[in-house]
Amino acid sequence: MKIARYPNSGIGKAYLRPPPVKQRKTSISKSRKSRKDEFVISSRAAEVQRITKLADDAPDMRQEKIDAIKKQIDAGTYKVPASSVAKSIVNLHLEINRNDPS
Repeated sequence: MKIARYPNSGIGKAYLRPPPVKQRKTSISKSRKSRKDEFVISSRAAEVQRITKLADDAPDMRQEKIDAIKKQIDAGTYKVPASSVAKSIVNLHLEINRNDPS
C-alpha cells in the first residue's frame, strides 16, 4: 500500500512552526477583587491554641534553679557526677532501642 503525500495539506508544516503564544489577562475581574481570604479553625485547634498561650504566659517555676546552675557553670564549679552521666547514656540507649526494633 502506498501512502501519497499531500503537499498542500499543511500537515507537515504544523511541526515546523512554534505553537502560538496565548496572551494572559493581566486585569483581575471585579468579583476576584472583592473576595477576601478567610479561614476557620476547628474547636480542637482553638483549644490547643488557648492552652499553648496559657503555657507560654505561665511563669517558669524552675528559674531560680536554672540561675543557680548558670552561676556555677560561669564560676567553673558546676560538677556532674559520673554516675548521672552514665545513667543518662544507658537510658538514652534503651530508649533508642525501644523505638527502633531493627
